[in-house]
Parts: sequence; C-alpha cells; structure tokens
Amino acid sequence: MNSFSFFAILYMISYLLDQMETWDQGFSTFAGIALVIAILVRGFKRFDFFIFLLITTAEILIYRFPNLSNHGNVFLFCNVLLMTGMVYSWIRPARYPTDQSYYEMIGPPLRITLITTYFFAGFHKLNQDFFNPQVSCAGEFILQRMNLMLSSQIWGIPTSTVLGLGLLLITYLFYRASPVSLAHLIEPRYRRQLLGVIAPLMIGLFVLIAVPILSMTVPAVLVISTAVMIILWECLGAAGLCVPRAQLYVVVFSWLMHLILSLIGFVDFSSFATALLFTFIPAPYSQRLLKSQPISLLNWRIHRIHLYVLLTLLDGGIMGIHHQIQPLFAYHRVVSGLLFIGASLQLFWPVLQILVQTEAPPAWQGVPLWNARTPKFLLIFSLVLIVFGLSPYLGLRTAGTFTMFSNLRTEGPRSNHLLLATNPLKVWGYQEDLVKVLEMNPDFARDSRRFQDLEGNFLPVVEFQKLIHRYGMQDEGFPLWTFEYEGKRYHDIDLPNSPLWPTKAPSWEMTWMEFRLVQAEGANLCRW
Repeated sequence: MNSFSFFAILYMISYLLDQMETWDQGFSTFAGIALVIAILVRGFKRFDFFIFLLITTAEILIYRFPNLSNHGNVFLFCNVLLMTGMVYSWIRPARYPTDQSYYEMIGPPLRITLITTYFFAGFHKLNQDFFNPQVSCAGEFILQRMNLMLSSQIWGIPTSTVLGLGLLLITYLFYRASPVSLAHLIEPRYRRQLLGVIAPLMIGLFVLIAVPILSMTVPAVLVISTAVMIILWECLGAAGLCVPRAQLYVVVFSWLMHLILSLIGFVDFSSFATALLFTFIPAPYSQRLLKSQPISLLNWRIHRIHLYVLLTLLDGGIMGIHHQIQPLFAYHRVVSGLLFIGASLQLFWPVLQILVQTEAPPAWQGVPLWNARTPKFLLIFSLVLIVFGLSPYLGLRTAGTFTMFSNLRTEGPRSNHLLLATNPLKVWGYQEDLVKVLEMNPDFARDSRRFQDLEGNFLPVVEFQKLIHRYGMQDEGFPLWTFEYEGKRYHDIDLPNSPLWPTKAPSWEMTWMEFRLVQAEGANLCRW
C-alpha cells in the first residue's frame, strides 16, 4: 500500500457513495461497484485508475452534466486533472517512473482544488440572506436537519441514544489506546492525553444537548452563530491550508466537520473531501495509515482501507434497499452517516491514537502547495476552477458553482453579496434573460421537486430552453401552461414545436450551464 493507492481508493469510494445515495441510476451504480471491486482484486496501478476515471467521466458527461451538485462538478474537474497528469507522467517515464512519483506530482493541484472549493463555498455565503435567521441555510437546512436527525429513531431506538453510546465507545477506545491510567490522566504532564480522551465526549455532548436547547431558546442567535462559524471554517480554513504548519488544525477540524455533516445527508461530499484532505497529510503521519497492521474480521486479516471499502458498500446496500425496495428508517441519512463515521474512524485510527500516547508525536511539517515535480502547466486547471467559482458574479451559471445552500443571489442590477452588491464583475446577461412562470401544470408542480416553487417566479431562458428540449425529445406534455417573456404572455402552446423557441439542437449554453430559478421578490430562500 502506498499513498497513491490509498488516495485512489478513497477517491473511487466517494464516487460510489454519491451513486449509492439513492440508486436512481441503478445500472451505472452496479457497474461502478463492479469496476471498483475488479480494480481492487486485480491490483492497483495507474492504468486501472485511469480506466476508472475515463469511465466515470463519460458517465457524468453523457447522463448528468451540466446538472451537477457542487462536489459533482469538482469531481468531474478532478477526473480531468488526474487523467491529464497521468498522461503526462506516461510521456515522461524517466521523471515519473512509479505510481508514487505520479501522486507526488498531482498532489499540489489537488490541494489547490480543495482550497478553492472551501474558499468559494464560504465566500458565496457572505451575503445578507445567509445571515437572515428567517431564510438562512444555516438554520433552515443545517440546524433543522440536525434537530430532525436527533429527534428520529433507528429501529425504535432514539438516535440521540445511539449517538451517545457511540461517543462513549469512542471515548473508551481512546482511553484503551492510552498507556496512562485514569488516575494519572488528571496530572498536568498528561494534558494532551486527557484532551484526547475527553474531546470526543465533549464534542458529542454539545451536538446532542446544547444544539437542541439553543435552537429552541435562542434560534436567531444560533442561526447567525452557525452562519459565522461555517464561513470562518471555509474561508479561513482555505487560507490555513495554504500554510504548511497550520494545515494540521484545518485538516483535523475540517475532517470532524465533515463527519458531523455526514449525519444530515452529506456522506457523498464528506467522503470526497476526505480523499482530498488526505493529500495534506505529511509522510510521518500518512505512513502510519499505510503501514498499519491488518485487523481481524471473522478470522480474516484485512487492511483498514479495505474494511473502509466494505463498510461503505454496506452503507450503499442499505440505502439501496431503503430507497428502491422497502423503506427501513424514518430518517435514513443518520444511518448512512453513522456507517461512514465508523468506517472513517477505524481507517484513521492509527493516526488518531497518537493523541493519547505518551511519546511525542512526529513533528508536523505540513506539505507545500507546489513542488518541483509538478509541471507548471497544471496551474491552468486551478485558474479554470477559480473562473468557475466566479461564474455567478460574471453573469454566467448560478447553480453548482459552490453556491449550494448559500442563499446567494446575483441576478439583476444588485446582488445580495456583502462585498459585491453592485455586481461590478458582471459581463454577461444570461441571469437577466428571464421567463416569468405564471401558471403550471399541477401534476408537474406536485410531482417534481424542481418545479414546486417555480410558479410566480422567474426561470432563466437557458433553463427554459432545456425544459422545451427535454419534453420535446420525450414527446410529453409541456409542464408550463402560462408564462410571460419580454412583456408578452403565452398560454398553453406547443412549445417543443414552436418556431419561437427553436431547441431541436441544444446550444452550447444549454450544454454547459445551469441556473437556479429567480425569485420574484423577498429574501432569497435556501436552495440546492
């Protein structure tokens, strides 16, 4: 096991967890699982990883692009980056003779990718409505899901009880890993060990007890505090990852945050972020993961990374049964999150237990953002990702550009962003070319989450044309009955065959861009 194969397995599993979240694309999900298992059984090399990247890129571009989530777009971006680096390593075999040398070359642009992702995710949230307790995603989405999760049950057992028992187990495992007895933990010289033992319990008690109480007593203060914390984590965390000696604190905090967020439905992104966070772990610590002793599982000796794969596949199997065969849980996200947390904790346990051992931990030197092995032309990928993150402010696409759950609005002459309120960077007018939806087919409004709040609001023409093209290709009734465009009202016309909206062949805008609906009035609501 080397750093390349460890990272590649984490990366592939993040794709599977995204596919296995709902199993909406059953065939491609099964095919992805079979591909990953075949690669692991065959033995891991660059060529195998390249085949995985090529197939998954094709699947995304053919069936899902451009309607991707934030991390879906970043995953696609990383796929192209990894394949480009791999081809370059084969062209220069003397310089990159091994898989490990390729990993050392591609590591810096991967790190910059995560930094860029964190930064824009936080920067987009610097807007008036993210700090508005009435509509903020920090309250409406995150805190509400946290309370829903804590008030749910798993097979009749309160989720809070399950989490509490899990925290006690983690605390006990940390204590078992420490050579210091309970009586000596209170001595000043063992403060680090004491912190390592009680930290999981303290974090868990805050989530289990303090968050529900605060959300009932001071909801506005808690929403604003949560909003501030998230922005500080993402923006300052991005800056901290640029400083090698500060990377330790950001990596640990970010990993813990992703574990917590996995309980409310972010397992797919948490696993993807875990793969990229691994690239920030310096050799003295990563070697502990790579050279850890196999663990026994039913008289079978297995490496921790392979147990991680098994647990995530179990997670995916349970989610498949829940979504496609028979609902198993009132709140399935917490079960998926718990399995992911268990898989992650056992995987990184060789590093975590350093915290409670008596010998001094290895010095954390961090990793540089760039090194001599990395060709400078790969900086182009970083620049492309930065422009992609700026898309809403340039007047281009507004969905999937790190804007999910951010409350950001850039449409019109003024934005709700605190620093870019006058839209000084806007060049293109796609966001202002709008169709107002006046009346919809009630069947579509009821059955499609995408259309539930569209009536009475605006839809960018690019998205409107996508609807016309989609329903024209499917030969189905068009979902919009009455709409208004450029001052003219249209009612119940055959749009897929109308000369007013020629969409037989998708334009490049329809192929490459995605937009959110635009509210007619009021504070910008929390949206995907």
